[in-house]
Amino acid sequence: MPCLFREQALDEAGRAVYHCRAGGDFVLGTVGSLAVQQICGSCLVPAEYAPERQPCLYLVPLRVFGSAGTPTFLLCRWFYHSGPRSWVHSAEQQCPCPHWFPHPGRQHSPAIEAMNAGVIRDALALYREREALLSALGTPEGGCPICQRVSCKSSSFLNGLSAAERTHLCQAHRAQQGSALRLPSQEEQLQLLEEAERALEQLAQQLAQPGQLPNHRINIPFWLKRHLRRRRTRAELGEAICPACTRETEWIAPAMKELIGLLLRDPAGPRLYTHSAGLCANHFGQLLAQVGQPWHEHLLSLQRQALAQQRARLEQLQRG
Repeated sequence: MPCLFREQALDEAGRAVYHCRAGGDFVLGTVGSLAVQQICGSCLVPAEYAPERQPCLYLVPLRVFGSAGTPTFLLCRWFYHSGPRSWVHSAEQQCPCPHWFPHPGRQHSPAIEAMNAGVIRDALALYREREALLSALGTPEGGCPICQRVSCKSSSFLNGLSAAERTHLCQAHRAQQGSALRLPSQEEQLQLLEEAERALEQLAQQLAQPGQLPNHRINIPFWLKRHLRRRRTRAELGEAICPACTRETEWIAPAMKELIGLLLRDPAGPRLYTHSAGLCANHFGQLLAQVGQPWHEHLLSLQRQALAQQRARLEQLQRG
């Protein structure tokens, strides 16, 4: 079946291959190959864009190659930012809506194609972030799931730096470059657990007082204090700012946003969280600061359950 999102091109060896624009320009295989027939034959995108379906101009298909089952979604260019939880597999679930506009039934103009490519690129990043967070939640021995995501992104970022860029790294990130990611030891896990338990009780007492909320404008998280102190000191010395330190907040934000959506809007989220290691003291404080007050008691309860599970797991390992 013809597909508006399959494009033919030549690879480096001069062979004619198909690219799937719905998969972020994923190379499907050589033209006429069995692999292309199997991949495209199981795809719902061509049928969804058939004229009788009256597809919308703002409908953007997404295929996640590399994930189990190659999940396929139909995104709305207006609302896809809410994340994978709201994505659908059929236009009937998505349309019609006030923004519906008839699709021309052919490839878009270059400007619209570029816009769609941006939507697909952003959506793939959102999906990968969700997959990675779910993996971190399922790895309690790795500790705080947000810390796991930051460590993973930091390691990839450091490995991609040039020799010149590495000269601007702070001492901590300079020591980290080239080293393999490792799970925290039992002693480190226990120390982090005790810090999280103490912070949880302090936050619970603070929130029990009428009108009191976690004030992160005053109680600046330790990682931000460290970053600001390092930034000020290095700036005074006229040195460049550590590129990894300046990216930490960018790495935390998408993981925290996905976690909030998982805990507040996904029925399976609370169960996944209570079987994880829970958030560290710093990131749990940030979580409370980003959600509305009505959710605080619910999140405190989930954190207590997660930390209790983590303590039981560590005690069993120590006895073992």
